[in-house]
Amino acid sequence: FLWAGSFTFWRAERGFRIKSSRSGRVWLRLTIGLAIVFLCGQAKEYFSLLHDHHLAMSSGLFGTAFYTLTGFHGLHVLVGILLMSILLVRMNRGPTVVAPAVVRAIGVYWHFVDAVWVVIFAIVYAAPHLLNGFL
Repeated sequence: FLWAGSFTFWRAERGFRIKSSRSGRVWLRLTIGLAIVFLCGQAKEYFSLLHDHHLAMSSGLFGTAFYTLTGFHGLHVLVGILLMSILLVRMNRGPTVVAPAVVRAIGVYWHFVDAVWVVIFAIVYAAPHLLNGFL
């Protein structure tokens, strides 16, 4: 969902650039929705890990690293949702209320959060399964 959100934000930026305020707002709403779904999935995963698998932050190095990495990332996703929501409110007041530099800055932030997720996903989710056969 988060990776798709990078595409939808790019589409929103494109809508703003070509002065299609309606298109930009639609794609921005979709981006916010995808980010919320991502955070809900993360909350569900935390609940499952804590209650079903008894993996807490204090469970050892993996628990500490997992919750620290994914928790800080989730916090940054939440900040992105807040920034995009503020942008959406301002855009609803009219296209001239939002400076293009603001849209670009939020875009850079959002794409960076997305890129960091690729690294976190590779380290926390993919690498243990790939390395399991080698160790």
